[in-house]
Amino acid sequence: MKAISLKPLWAHLILCGEKTVEFRTWKTTHRGSLLICSSATPREPNTIVGQALCLVTLKDVVPFETKHLDAAHLENMPDKKGYAWILEEVRYIKPFPVKGKLHLYDVSDDLIHPIAENSSEAEYIDFFKTWYLPKMEGGPISLYEAFLCPITPGADWQDTEELNTLIQGVMPLPMPERAFRKTAKAILHDEITNGVGVWCYRGTPAELKDFLAGQGMLTKKFASFCDAYPDCAVAFQDNFFGGM
Repeated sequence: MKAISLKPLWAHLILCGEKTVEFRTWKTTHRGSLLICSSATPREPNTIVGQALCLVTLKDVVPFETKHLDAAHLENMPDKKGYAWILEEVRYIKPFPVKGKLHLYDVSDDLIHPIAENSSEAEYIDFFKTWYLPKMEGGPISLYEAFLCPITPGADWQDTEELNTLIQGVMPLPMPERAFRKTAKAILHDEITNGVGVWCYRGTPAELKDFLAGQGMLTKKFASFCDAYPDCAVAFQDNFFGGM
């Protein structure tokens, strides 16, 4: 199996389905399955270091353009010209130690044990809890923190100080293909970003509930908030934005 080593944060975001483009200054003719590994350094909190993490499909390698920034989790265009490696189809595996190398390298297929095909959502969650969470430096951290606010002027929620804790970003997402923002765009409306890792969406209470239920984040407190303020917005702060 062809493999590539990335800094732990980048590998972590690919694992979670949030980073679907990798910037490289070089290109490859390889296409198809690719083993994503995290480097042993730096030992970044809340990531897994020095391990093979997941499988992806390298669909294409094209010149890196501005349109790739968001998917690459980059704020600005890199100083050097390079290529966008387009990644799809994240598959969980049982992480195992890997000594990384420069460029692409080979790892024995015998070491790679992926989750069974057609696994259920519950099986994905159990797999992640069993094989990934115990290896995270300092434990897991939420990918996102969610903040709710009523649109109605003068609205006064009874637990104003607790609004920020109504829902918290889930880690991990139930399944890799349910990347948080991709799902939000499909279900909610009017994505607005402030350019520093905060996205705001508006949607009907039913849409918000459906979205959060699919992310494992629907709570009774959130539901009661939506009932009290049917015209509300939800903002998500990316805890890993600009982390490199």
